[in-house]
Amino acid sequence: MTPVPSSMRRRLLPFLLFLGAMCLLGPARAAAQVGQGTDIITGVITSDDGTPIPDATIEAFSLETQVTRRARTDARGRFTILFTDGGGQYRMSVRVLGMTPRTQLVQRDADEDRLVWNVQLRGSPVQLEGIDVTAQQNLRGGEAPTPGSM
Repeated sequence: MTPVPSSMRRRLLPFLLFLGAMCLLGPARAAAQVGQGTDIITGVITSDDGTPIPDATIEAFSLETQVTRRARTDARGRFTILFTDGGGQYRMSVRVLGMTPRTQLVQRDADEDRLVWNVQLRGSPVQLEGIDVTAQQNLRGGEAPTPGSM
C-alpha cells in the first residue's frame, strides 16, 4: 500500500469530516421531519342557507398517529383543533342534531401548518313515530299513595 501524500490528505480531511457529519446528522433530521410542527385545523360549519351552526361536534382523526381530537363550534359556527404532533392527514367528521353528518379526508399541502375545513350541512328531517306508554298503578293495601311513599 502506498502512503497518501500530505497535500492530498489536507484536501481530503475536510471532505471526510463533512461526510461524517452528514452521516451523523442526516437520520436525526429525517426523523425530526415526521410529525414536525403543529397542525392547526380551523373552519366554519354552516347550514345550506349559510347560517352558522353553533354547538356542532367536530372530530379530527390523525391517520398517522391514530389520535382523535374533538371540538365544538361556537356561536358563529367556528372551530379550531390543534395537533402538536402534526401528522398531516386527518379524517374529519361533523355531527349536529337535525343535520346530515359529514366525513371528509383533509391533508396538509407541503409545509403549511394551517388546514381549513369549511363545511355546509344539509338538514335531514326525521319522522318520529308516536309511542304509547301504559302503566299499572300498584297500590299497597288499597291505600292511595302519599308523596314520598313510593
